[in-house]
Amino acid sequence: MNADLVWEEPPVRTNHFHIAATLRQNPGRWARIDKSYRNAGARNIVCRANNGELSAYAPAGDFEATSRCVDGQYWVWVRYLGDGVTDE
Repeated sequence: MNADLVWEEPPVRTNHFHIAATLRQNPGRWARIDKSYRNAGARNIVCRANNGELSAYAPAGDFEATSRCVDGQYWVWVRYLGDGVTDE
């Protein structure tokens, strides 16, 4: 069996703690933080960020996340609201 090897480093993981710290310094401002080529991946990040399930964005309500499809790629945006404040 002859296997073709691809020599490359694995992709860098998103550092959500660094992102959250930066967003806290810029309350209310949206930042595009991540992309996923699948809708489910983007929705997963959005849901977990909004619910505070990603510990970087805890507690729930401190951050707001959303996603959009742009040219076939799903992108994620997050903003810091602060202290559980929501627009609702």
